[in-house]
Amino acid sequence: MKKINKKKLWEEALWKSNFLESSFEELTKYVKNFNKSNNLSDHKLKKIKIAIISSYLTNYLIEFLPLMFARRGFEVTFAQGPFGEIASTILDKGSFIFKKKFDLILILPTFRDLMFKPSIQDSKKKILLNIKKEVRFWRNLWKLLPTPTIQMGFDPPDHSIGSEVAGIFPGSVHFHCRNVNMQLYQNMSSSITLIDVEYIINKIGLRNWHDSRTYHLCKQPFSFESIPEISDTLSACSAALLGKRKKVIVLDLDNTIWGNAIGDVGLEGIEIGPETPEGEAFTEFQKYLLELKKSGVLLAVCSKNDKRIALEPFLSHPAMLIKKKDISCFIANFKDKASNLLTIANELNLGTDSFVFIDDSPVERSWVKERMPEVLVPEIPSNPAEFPRLIEETKAFTISRITKEDLKRASSYVAQAKVKKILNKTKDIEKFLSTLNPKAKIENVGPASLDRIQQIISKTNQFKLNPTILTAKEIMNDKKNILALRFRDKLQDYGIISVAILKKNKHILEIKNWVMSCRVFSRNIEFLMQKLFIKAAKKLGLKKIELEYLRNEKNGFMQSLLPKIGYKITKNKKIWVFDIKSEEKVKAHNINLEN
Repeated sequence: MKKINKKKLWEEALWKSNFLESSFEELTKYVKNFNKSNNLSDHKLKKIKIAIISSYLTNYLIEFLPLMFARRGFEVTFAQGPFGEIASTILDKGSFIFKKKFDLILILPTFRDLMFKPSIQDSKKKILLNIKKEVRFWRNLWKLLPTPTIQMGFDPPDHSIGSEVAGIFPGSVHFHCRNVNMQLYQNMSSSITLIDVEYIINKIGLRNWHDSRTYHLCKQPFSFESIPEISDTLSACSAALLGKRKKVIVLDLDNTIWGNAIGDVGLEGIEIGPETPEGEAFTEFQKYLLELKKSGVLLAVCSKNDKRIALEPFLSHPAMLIKKKDISCFIANFKDKASNLLTIANELNLGTDSFVFIDDSPVERSWVKERMPEVLVPEIPSNPAEFPRLIEETKAFTISRITKEDLKRASSYVAQAKVKKILNKTKDIEKFLSTLNPKAKIENVGPASLDRIQQIISKTNQFKLNPTILTAKEIMNDKKNILALRFRDKLQDYGIISVAILKKNKHILEIKNWVMSCRVFSRNIEFLMQKLFIKAAKKLGLKKIELEYLRNEKNGFMQSLLPKIGYKITKNKKIWVFDIKSEEKVKAHNINLEN
């Protein structure tokens, strides 16, 4: 009998972009082999702990979750709460979610957990009042949660009187669910993510979602066939909340964003626009890509083409929706695409693990997969009308929430690329940076800045001391000790780009964590922040600053940066110390700090 190579099965599942298109039986085999393998050391997964609070049985769901999380870079330990006790678990300060430190909490309710369900005989006034009560009840529970949380929205029941109009009829539970979900989403705090459960149901079908027999047998409300989609959605939303959302979509050109090869047929010969079905499909794909850009995803080009020819459609074709200004990095040459992806990563100052590579050629996809397994490479069909759906199926760009900084990200990277090119050529770097008129401002920590502050602290970043994160509640409770810096120059307003968590500890100022956006590397922000740390320490009468630096696969360069801003490593190896007496040794910065 041939021995099963469990590692090979696991790796196939890890990199298979259309994984969920496999049959339920095949997916179950993947899951069982993965759960038996217990060998994740080769894959550099981030270890996290997740608490699950649910009103139904989650044993079968939890079988699928480890593989789904591993596919997004996490090795997870799960802890389950008591069966059917969501509210009581959150209200009890002695429950397990308060006793242990978790990275994330998952709350999994159903419509059965709604407290103020309507009756068909209720007045419209009472129906609307019950929706308000429901929203208030769940928002009050959210305020008690000690950890960033993802909650599934309330699913509509599988049957309803007047089902044809159930979603819009005020007396139905379906109407109640829909309106409660919408108002909860509009009123959720920055530490809560609400999943649109109706979107999942629409994908798999209401009849496939509900399984009354399974519910009566083992208190699992949905069918077994629904579990892969649910577990994949939970892992994708968790990854987004924990900073693992993909950041860049790298595009081939010929037969990817237009039809035909421009080098062969010329500008007039490419298919784009409403004149042909295929051209219209490429137009729709470009619309989709521009929507991704609006959500903060960067567009980059990696094409085997003469650059002058490749640029022509962006500059002069009337049907092109994507313009040159929409592309954060444009590479067109005849080098291999794996090498060009490294060039793009270098220009954008991002890791290739944040890339999604789109190319119609199976050969190019295979080449990138083999040499850069960290890059997500979806299997693209021959029909361009299918491109958006298949990219969405990967859930690579799942959104937990969008901040103002996300909306500005693409233009920020374009500005960063301009600066980087000039820095590589100039001899007097400091003089050039001064000409950009850089300005910084200490941001007030409050409701307006809370989402971005929590977002930047939560992300896995190249400039991040350690895994310490804070919930929205912890940020607001400790806002006097949180330093957030906003930055702009004549090219761009970058928004909040650096956050530090400070704490007085006897005679030392502790930096519990310090994060900075890679968009402002090489802009002297680290020296300005160090000056602000020194100022805070002196104000408190402290003589030393101390921080804990835990090296990981992303933040290794900080080991050489910390000595440059005056820190010395201790015998502990993880603890670094700065003596206030060395203040004059900290390099001056060229940034104007505004009041």
